[in-house]
Amino acid sequence: MVDRTAADIVSMTASCSARTYNRLPVVIERGEGVWLYTKEGRRLLDCFAMFAVVNFGHANPRISRALYTQAEKISVVAPSLHNETAAEFAWRLCRFTKARRMHSAIIGTEAFEKSVKILRKRGYMALRKWGDRAKVTENSAQIIVCRGNFHGRTYASLSASTNPRYRQNFGPFVPGFVAIPFGDAEALERAITPQTVGFVLEPIQGEGGIHVPPSGYLRQVRQICDSAKIALVFDEIQSGMGRTGKNFASDHEGVKPNLRLVGKALGGGALPIAAVVGDEELVGLIEPKDDGSTFAFYPLGCAVAIEAMNILEEGEVTANAARVGEYFMRHVRELSHPLIKEVRGLGLFIGIEFAEGVSSSRLQEMLLEEGMIWCMAGEHVLRFTPPLIITESETDMAVEGLKNVLARL
Repeated sequence: MVDRTAADIVSMTASCSARTYNRLPVVIERGEGVWLYTKEGRRLLDCFAMFAVVNFGHANPRISRALYTQAEKISVVAPSLHNETAAEFAWRLCRFTKARRMHSAIIGTEAFEKSVKILRKRGYMALRKWGDRAKVTENSAQIIVCRGNFHGRTYASLSASTNPRYRQNFGPFVPGFVAIPFGDAEALERAITPQTVGFVLEPIQGEGGIHVPPSGYLRQVRQICDSAKIALVFDEIQSGMGRTGKNFASDHEGVKPNLRLVGKALGGGALPIAAVVGDEELVGLIEPKDDGSTFAFYPLGCAVAIEAMNILEEGEVTANAARVGEYFMRHVRELSHPLIKEVRGLGLFIGIEFAEGVSSSRLQEMLLEEGMIWCMAGEHVLRFTPPLIITESETDMAVEGLKNVLARL
């Protein structure tokens, strides 16, 4: 491989790839734990973990060992064939999520698409079974979602979005989605119609700005969905896998959905893998030719996912996320800076909302100068989602760097 400079790499990327992100002018060469190392050898504190993907730290030796061991056997197997690692993954994931059945995917937005198909098929099967007494007629199914959601950028997920920045220039959209305010149980009750087949929400909104709903909200929506006989779906692609100090954010209220979407950190920060898990009467509806994915259920991804679940089941990582997250939020709040409007979150799923007028791009650049990689969630919310192995002393560095940036704004 040609030995290129960091400037050469930045230029190459800009010249031949789609401009999907406004990339910071830094070239990452390797990672270790909570640290990233640049091409020039600079060490940066990772306060971002690639959208809450790298929960167990960069180059986690247990994850790497699982990957290498499986890669020496076989990496991919046709979905029409059986594989022991894939079977173990399916069994373990159902046990880990307390689900009856799973439907494998590669990335989170694919899992969302699969959940939409499951909800709609359930409604239309009811039509064929009960005829005139069915509540859903063909092509009329409605799925309720929340404003400010982020379920991905494929067409069903984009159609469910209310963010004009994601939607502009991409219509027409997939019909059948009804958006209500997040955290408002009464709005859910009002929105349900005879055509409603399910309610999909993030227990904590991530990309929308790290919004935590009022206490008891998830229990309320569970009761409402039960009463209306519609499915409740939790998108825990970001808020799951220990991120909030429990395996899943919904565990804080002890609420179990009919379907749960998992992804991101499920792949141990090494490979993409995702799934829809849930009730037999829903996931069990999928039959041959209903759905499929060439690489879903691939042994290499399954192997790292199994080890990721092993790590979480030991409990140390989730306990650390709860303890260090509370510690970090307390110290940021103690800064009491007029430009900080609110600090909110759960575990290490934290948002710091800034006053309007603070440039998000400039904020990230200044934090980079302080030796940290951060990311925004929404226009004015700085996201703190580091690897869950971060220590209190390492968060002290983050607070100190933030304090230095605030002094310069």
